[in-house]
Amino acid sequence: MVVRLLIVDPDRTLLDCYCAFFAYVGLETTKATSGRSASDVFLANAHDVVMLEPDLPDNGSHLLLSTIATKTERRPLPVIIVSRRLSFELEHPVHAYHVKPVSMRKLLEGVFDISGRGRNGVHGNPAGHTSD
Repeated sequence: MVVRLLIVDPDRTLLDCYCAFFAYVGLETTKATSGRSASDVFLANAHDVVMLEPDLPDNGSHLLLSTIATKTERRPLPVIIVSRRLSFELEHPVHAYHVKPVSMRKLLEGVFDISGRGRNGVHGNPAGHTSD
C-alpha cells in the first residue's frame, strides 16, 4: 500500500523538490503553500502523513493542525515539522521536528517510521547509491 503524504511549505521550489523526490521513491504526494489551501487539500484527500513548514505566510499552520485534530480524533494523523526555526510553538502535538536543512533520506525514513508502512512496494534509490 502506498504512503500518501501531504507536504506544506511556502517555498514553491523546495516544495517541488520534496514532491519530486517522494514521488520518485513511490509515495503519493499532494502539496500546498498555505495553511488554508492545505486544509482544503487535507479535507478533499486521504493522507497517511503530513509534512509541514509551520512558518506559513497566512499563519495557517494552526488552522491546518486544528483541522487535522478535529477530523482524526480517533487515530491522530502523524505530522512531521520541517522548519528553518530551531523551535516553533504549536498547540497540537507533532510526531517529529526537523530543522532545515535536513536530508531527504532522513525525511523519508521518518515518513516510513511514523506511517507504519515500511518500505514495502517503494522503488527508486533514495540514497543515490549504485549497485554493482
